Amino acid sequence: MSMRKDNIIYFPNNVQEQLVTILDEVFYFSIHTQDELILTLTEELIMAMGVSEDLADRSFSQLVWWITFCLPIGKQGETIYKQYLMKNKQNWGNKGPLLKEVLVSWLNVSPGFYYVENNEIYSEKVFTLCDLFERKNKLVCIYNEIFQPPKRGELVTGLLIPMGNGTYTNQNGFLHLPQDLSHTVTHEIVSYFNHHAKSPNYQLNSHLYPQLITLALQTIEREI
Repeated sequence: MSMRKDNIIYFPNNVQEQLVTILDEVFYFSIHTQDELILTLTEELIMAMGVSEDLADRSFSQLVWWITFCLPIGKQGETIYKQYLMKNKQNWGNKGPLLKEVLVSWLNVSPGFYYVENNEIYSEKVFTLCDLFERKNKLVCIYNEIFQPPKRGELVTGLLIPMGNGTYTNQNGFLHLPQDLSHTVTHEIVSYFNHHAKSPNYQLNSHLYPQLITLALQTIEREI
Protein backbone atom coordinates (compact mmCIF):
# COMPACT_ATOMS: atom_id res chain seq x y z
CA MET A 1 0.00 0.00 0.00
CA SER A 2 2.83 2.41 0.79
CA MET A 3 4.22 2.11 -2.73
CA ARG A 4 0.76 2.61 -4.20
CA LYS A 5 0.23 5.55 -1.89
CA ASP A 6 3.48 7.21 -2.92
CA ASN A 7 2.77 6.72 -6.62
CA ILE A 8 -0.78 8.01 -6.44
CA ILE A 9 -0.63 10.76 -3.87
CA TYR A 10 2.74 12.39 -4.13
CA PHE A 11 3.76 11.52 -7.66
CA PRO A 12 0.68 11.49 -9.93
CA ASN A 13 1.62 9.89 -13.22
CA ASN A 14 1.36 11.50 -16.61
CA VAL A 15 -2.21 10.34 -17.16
CA GLN A 16 -3.44 11.88 -13.90
CA GLU A 17 -1.60 15.12 -14.64
CA GLN A 18 -3.28 15.30 -18.03
CA LEU A 19 -6.68 14.53 -16.50
CA VAL A 20 -6.34 17.32 -13.95
CA THR A 21 -5.45 19.72 -16.76
CA ILE A 22 -8.46 18.53 -18.77
CA LEU A 23 -10.76 19.09 -15.78
CA ASP A 24 -9.55 22.69 -15.63
CA GLU A 25 -10.18 23.01 -19.38
CA VAL A 26 -13.71 21.63 -18.99
CA PHE A 27 -14.47 24.22 -16.32
CA TYR A 28 -13.17 27.12 -18.42
CA PHE A 29 -14.96 25.78 -21.49
CA SER A 30 -18.25 25.66 -19.58
CA ILE A 31 -18.04 29.20 -18.21
CA HIS A 32 -16.86 30.68 -21.51
CA THR A 33 -19.45 28.97 -23.71
CA GLN A 34 -22.47 28.53 -21.43
CA ASP A 35 -21.97 31.06 -18.64
CA GLU A 36 -25.39 32.69 -18.99
CA LEU A 37 -27.19 29.36 -19.14
CA ILE A 38 -25.31 28.00 -16.14
CA LEU A 39 -25.96 31.12 -14.08
CA THR A 40 -29.66 31.21 -14.99
CA LEU A 41 -30.24 27.53 -14.27
CA THR A 42 -28.28 27.63 -11.03
CA GLU A 43 -30.18 30.68 -9.78
CA GLU A 44 -33.49 29.03 -10.65
CA LEU A 45 -32.56 25.86 -8.77
CA ILE A 46 -31.36 27.80 -5.74
CA MET A 47 -34.44 30.03 -5.61
CA ALA A 48 -36.70 26.95 -5.76
CA MET A 49 -35.05 25.36 -2.74
CA GLY A 50 -37.09 27.29 -0.22
CA VAL A 51 -34.26 27.66 2.28
CA SER A 52 -32.26 30.64 3.51
CA GLU A 53 -30.09 32.37 0.94
CA ASP A 54 -26.93 31.62 2.88
CA LEU A 55 -27.70 27.90 3.05
CA ALA A 56 -28.84 27.64 -0.57
CA ASP A 57 -25.75 29.47 -1.85
CA ARG A 58 -23.58 26.68 -0.42
CA SER A 59 -24.94 24.41 -3.14
CA PHE A 60 -23.89 26.72 -5.99
CA SER A 61 -20.65 24.97 -6.91
CA GLN A 62 -22.21 21.50 -6.77
CA LEU A 63 -25.03 22.58 -9.09
CA VAL A 64 -22.60 24.14 -11.58
CA TRP A 65 -20.72 20.85 -11.93
CA TRP A 66 -23.97 18.89 -12.11
CA ILE A 67 -25.10 21.13 -14.99
CA THR A 68 -21.73 20.72 -16.70
CA PHE A 69 -21.56 16.93 -16.56
CA CYS A 70 -25.16 15.74 -16.23
CA LEU A 71 -27.71 18.10 -17.78
CA PRO A 72 -28.55 17.63 -21.49
CA ILE A 73 -28.89 21.02 -23.18
CA GLY A 74 -29.47 22.45 -26.65
CA LYS A 75 -31.07 20.88 -29.69
CA GLN A 76 -28.75 17.86 -29.55
CA GLY A 77 -29.47 17.19 -25.90
CA GLU A 78 -25.77 16.94 -25.04
CA THR A 79 -24.10 17.84 -21.79
CA ILE A 80 -21.56 20.65 -21.71
CA TYR A 81 -18.87 18.09 -21.03
CA LYS A 82 -19.83 16.11 -24.13
CA GLN A 83 -19.73 19.33 -26.15
CA TYR A 84 -16.20 19.88 -24.84
CA LEU A 85 -15.19 16.37 -25.92
CA MET A 86 -16.60 16.84 -29.41
CA LYS A 87 -15.08 20.29 -29.88
CA ASN A 88 -11.65 18.96 -28.93
CA LYS A 89 -11.89 15.53 -30.57
CA GLN A 90 -8.88 16.25 -32.76
CA ASN A 91 -6.79 16.27 -29.56
CA TRP A 92 -7.70 12.77 -28.45
CA GLY A 93 -6.25 10.79 -31.37
CA ASN A 94 -2.70 10.80 -30.03
CA LYS A 95 -3.70 10.11 -26.44
CA GLY A 96 -3.21 6.73 -24.83
CA PRO A 97 -6.07 4.25 -24.48
CA LEU A 98 -6.31 4.68 -20.69
CA LEU A 99 -6.79 8.44 -20.88
CA LYS A 100 -9.43 8.08 -23.60
CA GLU A 101 -11.19 5.39 -21.59
CA VAL A 102 -11.31 7.66 -18.54
CA LEU A 103 -12.65 10.60 -20.56
CA VAL A 104 -15.46 8.40 -21.88
CA SER A 105 -16.26 7.25 -18.34
CA TRP A 106 -16.78 10.90 -17.33
CA LEU A 107 -19.85 10.96 -19.56
CA ASN A 108 -21.61 8.93 -16.86
CA VAL A 109 -20.53 10.65 -13.65
CA SER A 110 -23.02 12.21 -11.27
CA PRO A 111 -22.66 14.05 -7.95
CA GLY A 112 -23.30 11.78 -5.00
CA PHE A 113 -23.53 11.66 -1.23
CA TYR A 114 -20.75 10.10 0.83
CA TYR A 115 -19.82 9.22 4.38
CA VAL A 116 -16.24 10.01 5.29
CA GLU A 117 -14.88 6.61 6.29
CA ASN A 118 -11.26 7.49 6.94
CA ASN A 119 -9.23 10.67 6.73
CA GLU A 120 -6.29 9.77 8.95
CA ILE A 121 -4.21 7.06 7.25
CA TYR A 122 -2.73 9.18 4.49
CA SER A 123 -3.21 12.96 4.65
CA GLU A 124 -5.91 15.62 4.66
CA LYS A 125 -6.09 15.37 0.87
CA VAL A 126 -6.31 11.60 0.69
CA PHE A 127 -9.24 9.85 2.30
CA THR A 128 -11.84 7.13 1.86
CA LEU A 129 -15.50 7.91 1.17
CA CYS A 130 -18.36 5.42 1.31
CA ASP A 131 -20.92 6.03 -1.41
CA LEU A 132 -24.32 6.32 0.27
CA PHE A 133 -26.23 4.83 -2.66
CA GLU A 134 -23.72 2.45 -4.22
CA ARG A 135 -22.37 1.20 -0.87
CA LYS A 136 -18.82 1.26 -2.21
CA ASN A 137 -15.69 2.71 -0.68
CA LYS A 138 -13.82 5.14 -2.91
CA LEU A 139 -10.27 6.38 -2.40
CA VAL A 140 -10.16 10.11 -3.06
CA CYS A 141 -7.02 12.11 -3.88
CA ILE A 142 -7.27 15.89 -4.00
CA TYR A 143 -4.83 17.83 -6.19
CA ASN A 144 -6.07 21.37 -5.46
CA GLU A 145 -3.94 23.61 -3.26
CA ILE A 146 -6.96 25.01 -1.41
CA PHE A 147 -9.34 22.41 -0.05
CA GLN A 148 -11.51 21.94 3.03
CA PRO A 149 -10.74 18.44 4.29
CA PRO A 150 -13.72 16.35 5.41
CA LYS A 151 -14.05 14.96 8.92
CA ARG A 152 -14.46 11.32 9.74
CA GLY A 153 -18.14 10.40 10.11
CA GLU A 154 -19.26 13.47 8.17
CA LEU A 155 -21.72 13.33 5.26
CA VAL A 156 -20.60 15.25 2.18
CA THR A 157 -21.94 15.72 -1.31
CA GLY A 158 -20.13 16.51 -4.53
CA LEU A 159 -18.85 15.19 -7.83
CA LEU A 160 -16.24 12.41 -7.74
CA ILE A 161 -14.22 12.08 -10.94
CA PRO A 162 -12.51 8.76 -11.78
CA MET A 163 -8.78 9.15 -12.42
CA GLY A 164 -8.06 5.83 -14.11
CA ASN A 165 -5.96 4.29 -11.35
CA GLY A 166 -8.66 3.20 -8.94
CA THR A 167 -8.88 6.61 -7.30
CA TYR A 168 -11.20 9.58 -7.64
CA THR A 169 -10.74 13.30 -7.34
CA ASN A 170 -12.95 16.30 -6.70
CA GLN A 171 -12.23 19.58 -8.40
CA ASN A 172 -14.61 22.00 -6.72
CA GLY A 173 -14.81 20.92 -3.09
CA PHE A 174 -17.64 19.24 -1.22
CA LEU A 175 -20.72 20.55 0.47
CA HIS A 176 -20.27 19.47 4.09
CA LEU A 177 -23.45 18.51 5.93
CA PRO A 178 -23.65 18.73 9.75
CA GLN A 179 -22.44 15.48 11.26
CA ASP A 180 -25.18 15.38 13.92
CA LEU A 181 -27.83 15.52 11.18
CA SER A 182 -26.26 12.99 8.83
CA HIS A 183 -28.68 10.17 9.70
CA THR A 184 -31.73 12.43 9.34
CA VAL A 185 -30.52 13.76 6.01
CA THR A 186 -29.71 10.25 4.82
CA HIS A 187 -33.23 9.03 5.65
CA GLU A 188 -34.81 11.90 3.68
CA ILE A 189 -32.74 11.61 0.52
CA VAL A 190 -32.71 7.80 0.40
CA SER A 191 -36.51 7.70 0.80
CA TYR A 192 -36.93 10.21 -2.01
CA PHE A 193 -34.53 8.32 -4.25
CA ASN A 194 -36.27 5.00 -3.65
CA HIS A 195 -39.62 6.50 -4.63
CA HIS A 196 -38.47 8.43 -7.72
CA ALA A 197 -35.50 6.56 -9.21
CA LYS A 198 -36.04 5.10 -12.66
CA SER A 199 -33.32 2.53 -11.95
CA PRO A 200 -31.63 1.16 -8.81
CA ASN A 201 -28.35 2.26 -10.43
CA TYR A 202 -27.65 5.68 -8.93
CA GLN A 203 -25.61 6.83 -11.93
CA LEU A 204 -28.69 6.49 -14.15
CA ASN A 205 -30.61 8.96 -12.00
CA SER A 206 -28.48 12.08 -12.23
CA HIS A 207 -31.64 14.11 -12.92
CA LEU A 208 -32.61 13.62 -9.26
CA TYR A 209 -29.54 15.35 -7.83
CA PRO A 210 -30.99 18.89 -7.58
CA GLN A 211 -33.94 17.58 -5.58
CA LEU A 212 -31.71 15.41 -3.39
CA ILE A 213 -29.46 18.32 -2.45
CA THR A 214 -32.56 20.47 -1.92
CA LEU A 215 -33.99 17.90 0.49
CA ALA A 216 -30.68 17.76 2.33
CA LEU A 217 -30.62 21.53 2.81
CA GLN A 218 -34.31 21.71 3.75
CA THR A 219 -33.73 19.04 6.38
CA ILE A 220 -30.79 20.95 7.80
CA GLU A 221 -32.74 24.21 8.01
CA ARG A 222 -35.68 22.47 9.63
CA GLU A 223 -33.56 20.78 12.27
CA ILE A 224 -31.18 23.54 13.27
